[in-house]
Amino acid sequence: MSIAAERWRLTCELFHELSALDAEQRWHRLQEIGRTDPDLQTSVAQLLAADDHADEQLAHLQSGIAAVLQQQWPRPAAADPLGLTGKTVAHFHIHEAIAAGGMGVVYRARDLDMQRDVALKLPLFALPFDAHARARFLREARAVGSLDHPNLCSVYEVGETEDGRLYLAMPLYAGETLKERIARTGALPVADALEIVRQISAGLAFAHDAGVVHRDLKPGNIMLLPDGTVKILDFGLAVPADAHTITTQFAGTVAYMAPEQRRGEQVDARADLWSLGVLWFEMLTGVRPDEATPPSMHVRAIPRSVDTVVLGLLHKDPAQRYQSARQLLDDIALIDQGRAPRRRRVDMRHRRKALAAALLASLVLVPAAFIVPERLQPRPTDNQAAYQFYLRADEYETTGRVEVADTLYRRAIALDSGFALARARLAALLINNNGPRPSDAVVAEAGRHAQQALQAEPKLAVAHYAMGRYWQQHNDHRRALQAFEHARKGMKKESVVYASIGTSYRSLAEWDRAVEAFEKAIELDPQNVSYLPTLAMTYSRVRKYQAAQRTWTRYIEFTPDAYWAMLIKGHTFIRSDGTADTLAAVLRSIPADWDADGMVTYARVGLARLQRRPQDALTALANSKYDVSEDDMLLRPRTLLR
Repeated sequence: MSIAAERWRLTCELFHELSALDAEQRWHRLQEIGRTDPDLQTSVAQLLAADDHADEQLAHLQSGIAAVLQQQWPRPAAADPLGLTGKTVAHFHIHEAIAAGGMGVVYRARDLDMQRDVALKLPLFALPFDAHARARFLREARAVGSLDHPNLCSVYEVGETEDGRLYLAMPLYAGETLKERIARTGALPVADALEIVRQISAGLAFAHDAGVVHRDLKPGNIMLLPDGTVKILDFGLAVPADAHTITTQFAGTVAYMAPEQRRGEQVDARADLWSLGVLWFEMLTGVRPDEATPPSMHVRAIPRSVDTVVLGLLHKDPAQRYQSARQLLDDIALIDQGRAPRRRRVDMRHRRKALAAALLASLVLVPAAFIVPERLQPRPTDNQAAYQFYLRADEYETTGRVEVADTLYRRAIALDSGFALARARLAALLINNNGPRPSDAVVAEAGRHAQQALQAEPKLAVAHYAMGRYWQQHNDHRRALQAFEHARKGMKKESVVYASIGTSYRSLAEWDRAVEAFEKAIELDPQNVSYLPTLAMTYSRVRKYQAAQRTWTRYIEFTPDAYWAMLIKGHTFIRSDGTADTLAAVLRSIPADWDADGMVTYARVGLARLQRRPQDALTALANSKYDVSEDDMLLRPRTLLR
């Protein structure tokens, strides 16, 4: 570690130490530091004064010591602490300072490259990172910036200025911070505070699932937009929960810090939940909490159920605090229902056993080709942190939490750009989980990741699979089949490869080959009912109507409300032997207000024509809201049917 970095580490350690002291103890400790190192005394005092300025007198910081600090170590001017107004920093022209806190300044600026206004945040002090720590900070900050959730502030860019300052560019939101709202109105109504906490909890749950802890949750970092949306700011400079860079040495504003964070201990998501408890208490009462006092002691109208949850957030022992934001969201839902949440005490031994069991259960469901057993294959990256992000992404993707998996794959790639397996998995996830027709941008990004993965590992089966899905999106099914053939060599037991092969053969009207591929997919994964409808429709194409009917029956057993499947099954009986009874029975069983894509209309028209009731067919067409369709989304315009 460089001398400058070591000096910063020592300054931050002393800041943490003095932040936890009362005013008199703090003053004596500063004098003690000054007798041996006056420059260090000045640096620590400046941090303390800036922190004081950010939150207008912390609860334990009395006016006397603040006045002395102000006289001996003046604070920077509040309007523009860094004196950057009117200047151009990197590719941003700075208009004005709009907020200044203990460690950073936010400016309204113009992005000259993108021609848009942004909120540009820069640290108040140029942190003396060595080159390795600075590069790692930038990588991790960019990865954290990929978090995408309605209640998290978006991040446009993370970079470094010409003079070595790190910066963060964010959207310039309209609205006011929670700090400004409380200053303007005082305590908030219980319902308003509950809604704000709900949205903060949702944002925290998403970030915590991705392994990111905020560490500096406070009213100034909560933005309230005019449409009622709540945004958590500064997640772009939050620290990953497992990061160990120098940036972890200083984080947080003392008044909202969890006790373990003040002590300088390793913190996790529960530290953010403590901070949220302080925020909630302050919203309800207009003041910050003292020792274990329920909010209703200040405002009698606060329900006991809210008292219970707030105090559950403010337990000094993290093991007895709420363990996750999702657990908190569950109890907020109970409050909405007028039910009283029970205070949860956690036996950590049982919790660890439950987590281990859940992990084991999820691994059983992971597709075999996507597992990388260390005894069979070498670890796909030498970067341990990147590998851990990959493993967690794999678990989340397996359990359907694809948005978290996306973020974690990106974090793995940010730490190791040559991590081919992570790139390939991200490419496949992007195409497979963005609807039947992903946007051109999503498809292009998936293609880039897949190509880069193949450049690093030309035989990587998952990368070939992703390229096959890429070519399918471009309707180049011959190239897709070539890619799937390469993928199949390394993914012989993966049903998804055969299902994709079947899809391409269907698009090429090679129906028998499509049937063979889908049958193989179902043989490999008999519990995956999503393959059944396509197989059933393909059976109909080759006039295997009884096989189609059996397949539809099996699918409907799993999905009893799939009215569309029942209708198509009814049509297969008409096609096979002209029998209309099944379709007529289905039409009688379907709710009167259900007609997705006009499928009921088409069925009624077809049945009426078959039974020689043309006027009923015309009436059904007149009442329809749709140009109706049947299997394969084959359009049947109303004008043609008339």
